[in-house]
Amino acid sequence: MKKIPRHLAILAVVAIAFTLVALAGDTEKVLFNFQGASYGQFPQGFVRDTAGNLYGVLLTGGNPTCSTTCGVVYKVAPGASGQMVETILHTFTNGNDGAQPTSILMDANGNIFAGAHSGGVTSCYQGCGAIVELSPTNTGGWRTTVLYDFTGGPNGQKPVITLIDPQGNLYGFENGGSYNQIFQLSPSTSGTWTHKTIYRFQGGTDGGDGFPAFMDVNGNIFGRATEGGNTACPGGCGLIFELSPGSSGTWTKTNLYSFAGPPDGALPWSIVPDGLGNIFGVTSYGGTGTDSHCQILSPKGCGTLFELSPSSGGGYTETVLHDFNYVLDGWDPIQLLMDSAGNIYVDASSGGVAGSGVVLEFTFNTSDGIWDYSILHSFAGGKGGGFPFQLQLDSSDNVFGVGATGGGKGYGLLFELSPGASR
Repeated sequence: MKKIPRHLAILAVVAIAFTLVALAGDTEKVLFNFQGASYGQFPQGFVRDTAGNLYGVLLTGGNPTCSTTCGVVYKVAPGASGQMVETILHTFTNGNDGAQPTSILMDANGNIFAGAHSGGVTSCYQGCGAIVELSPTNTGGWRTTVLYDFTGGPNGQKPVITLIDPQGNLYGFENGGSYNQIFQLSPSTSGTWTHKTIYRFQGGTDGGDGFPAFMDVNGNIFGRATEGGNTACPGGCGLIFELSPGSSGTWTKTNLYSFAGPPDGALPWSIVPDGLGNIFGVTSYGGTGTDSHCQILSPKGCGTLFELSPSSGGGYTETVLHDFNYVLDGWDPIQLLMDSAGNIYVDASSGGVAGSGVVLEFTFNTSDGIWDYSILHSFAGGKGGGFPFQLQLDSSDNVFGVGATGGGKGYGLLFELSPGASR
């Protein structure tokens, strides 16, 4: 990976203020415009299979029995004439399968798992939510199985799934009282699934709104909490945590870093490992950005790109790699990806040259020890979409994602950014 050696870290901190910017000139291709009505709108999670087909969930659409329709799972793939065609794989009914899906995962066998935010058991307001699995059949169709209906109370509600481990266990977060909790859903040989709450956040320095982001080879879960931690921010500035499994089935939580608010970051939103023990991430707020759009926030600042590196004496040391400032690089970054060469891709949900969000690529410059960024695409709303999120990379570093707003029908779109000549 293109990384600065540990002993030069202090030089990188000093040099960050002089980060360079280049226009990479990536070309946006609108792959599909969401249609609204029964075909759905308000795109949420999205995944790609090995053949390049796109799958996702739409918060509404489909069954009209829900107050805003119940939502769908869709597939978008090339049709007979080459254009991308949408197929509805499952329409939620607001029954045991839930309604209003917000998250989606795919395992190595092509099975799809979707988390429905409402519907299911009615002991919660608008239903407690459910997890369903869609499995491809030999005849080309899909079989839907309800894996688990949440029941509220200690078992939580409104699930969002974020991880699958090598054993096929699902992990995510759920509402569970004053603060959310992390759950594990495990399959058995009989075909049933068992729900287990592995950690309940306590608020304050312990954090809240926790999100399991990735798992290492030892089965430790790393995640972020956008609430709690350092009290310099209203409600806390957020933190990065690790959950470690014990031999007795219990999990132990360790706080790795608590954000301090401006000029440090605040409200961490996405983290990824680099394979060398370091963690890279973005915060939605905080940093040193002084654009007027960001000064109305609490805490102030347009967000940061950061690195956490293991310290020789234990714990982690944070380095802010980039401070967002709205005009060119956007603000409110919500996701990042890392390619095999160690380059980082970030989507900022708002701002940028055209005002409706931007996708950036950060590359480590070994000659001067700083992270340069290139503008891959600045969204302008309208038919080209806006509010980019849910980025995916293919083996050629084409960037795929969702535009939550705009598109040809005004209901959002799927896009591809192909590398420009300068990349």
